[in-house]
Amino acid sequence: MTSGWNLQEDKGPLILVVIWTITPLAAFLVATRLYVRAAIIRKVELDDWLILLSMILSLTYVVLVTVSVGYGFGKHQDTLTPDQIRGARLNAQIGSLFAILAIAIPKLSVAAMLNRILVPTPFHRNVVWFLGGFVTVSSCIGIPVLMTICNPHQATWDKRIKNAKCRNSVSSTNYLLFTGAVSAFADLYFAVYAVIVCWKLRVSRLKKIAVSVALGLGTIACVVAIIKCVQLPTLKKRHDTTYRSSDLIFWSKLEADTIIIAACIPTFKPLFRLFRKSKTPAVTGGYFFSPADHADCGIWGANSTADSLRGKNLTATHTTNTSIPDEDLTLSLPSDRKGDQTPSIKSDIPEEVALQSLGFQQPITNPDASSPV
Repeated sequence: MTSGWNLQEDKGPLILVVIWTITPLAAFLVATRLYVRAAIIRKVELDDWLILLSMILSLTYVVLVTVSVGYGFGKHQDTLTPDQIRGARLNAQIGSLFAILAIAIPKLSVAAMLNRILVPTPFHRNVVWFLGGFVTVSSCIGIPVLMTICNPHQATWDKRIKNAKCRNSVSSTNYLLFTGAVSAFADLYFAVYAVIVCWKLRVSRLKKIAVSVALGLGTIACVVAIIKCVQLPTLKKRHDTTYRSSDLIFWSKLEADTIIIAACIPTFKPLFRLFRKSKTPAVTGGYFFSPADHADCGIWGANSTADSLRGKNLTATHTTNTSIPDEDLTLSLPSDRKGDQTPSIKSDIPEEVALQSLGFQQPITNPDASSPV
């Protein structure tokens, strides 16, 4: 970036600064998440693979945008040669397809994670999966919508093609606005739902705040999605798209990576425990609290741990003098759970199998000890 750089003439450097600032952070957090899940928890789930796929798509988008900027994307179109315009628009167009998927697929990952760690009722389980699936499907439909604006489709990025027929871009832009609004709503719903469940957990207020912050980061993705939607109307005007669409490029990248980052943070508790050198068994499946904390969550979550085990031939009993240690929730916040009544699991099947069905990694050798079930 030179001292003569002017945003009114060239937004290319700004695009590169934004996308290459957030990309290493998102990639590092995804790598950390996979390390925690594979090396510490030793259990990689569907949501982990979906986040990895999302990061790969996001990285591909960054590469294509970088190439596009190299051709001149970010500059006014009348300052570029026809070949530069074609290269800039082509790479940006292909990159937008990867951006759409990088924004949509993390919704499925978040849905899978919330369904596992929040023990939702059937109604909320269905709502979470429906939102994740609807956003993904509607976003994928947007790909052919973008690719078929012109006939032949090459005319979308190459204006030298004669006799091309292009439909009005207003309908395509309106559809993208619809998918963007649905995506923002899904991010907000996931975050608010997680926070509501956290505040119904039987833990201290400080722990509720910590867990709510960890699971409520999706609100940031919601805000970014709204800002991106504000930029979408620039697509309605096809003149000077190499400059006018610049803000949309990096806001799309920010939306994708903020979702990825928000989905990774709640999985880091085992890493915190490792740094603290705790001797507590890893029995929470790698998240900030255990299913036993879900008692009394009412319509938002399972009424007891036994509810989440329905169909597994398990029955619930209660033991006294049971508490959950600090490291089963988050960092080093004080515990106020001494002497609470929490459910334990009694079953005709081996204890190891029962614990694994909850995502627990180590069997509890003494059912009357102070470790949660």
